[in-house]
Amino acid sequence: MISPDWPNVDLVTCFSTIINDPKDMPSHDYGFNQENEAQKTTAIANRKRLMTDLGASQIQWMNQVHGNIVFNVNHVDDTELPEGDGCWTTQSGIALSVLTADCLPVVIVSKKGDWLGVAHAGWRGLAKGVLEALISRADVDPGQLDCWIGPGISQHRYTVGEEVWSVFDDLHSCAVDKKSERLQNKRLLNLSSIAASQLFDGGVRQVYQSGICTYDDPRFFSVRRNNGSSRKLIDGRLATVALLKRSIA
Repeated sequence: MISPDWPNVDLVTCFSTIINDPKDMPSHDYGFNQENEAQKTTAIANRKRLMTDLGASQIQWMNQVHGNIVFNVNHVDDTELPEGDGCWTTQSGIALSVLTADCLPVVIVSKKGDWLGVAHAGWRGLAKGVLEALISRADVDPGQLDCWIGPGISQHRYTVGEEVWSVFDDLHSCAVDKKSERLQNKRLLNLSSIAASQLFDGGVRQVYQSGICTYDDPRFFSVRRNNGSSRKLIDGRLATVALLKRSIA
């Protein structure tokens, strides 16, 4: 598991899961994806084990759609999977989860440990303002929020076309790689820098980053690495989860 290097370990339990044995990845799904029947049984077992390891009474999963819908979680309805790419809670015992395989998992917690939010932030979600939407739901000053950007694809692995690049035209200073002109009409997009910039613009003062590239690190699933491989790998997802250690009165 990968945990944030931040000062909030007494306030929130937070980590990203990893593949236990990368050499077996082509034939075994160690993730939490349930997009097909072959993955579903293993994913359900992994989710139950994760809840036990966390000490959580419930885990809120999302039907992630690369948008900017965020919602409040007071209890978890296991019969329904809410659509959205961000959620928040003030309740301890309820873990919040994000599934990723190159997109960024973002965890936000108040310095008092009484508000917790998570977001799934790919380029579409960042362009649509999912982080701004989540921050706006916090009932504290944004300056009292700490954020962690978990493992995601790094800039040197993330080539995009002009149609994506143009969406972030006003963020060239943090999104551009000086050598990008060599890529023949392709650009190198820095998702983590864009996310951090949006968080700072929203009033957040402390942003921590894992610095881990899901493409380069075999402990993580990567859609880009899978699509570029000569052999078909498991198209899985790993979970980033967070759990408040106490709730507000």
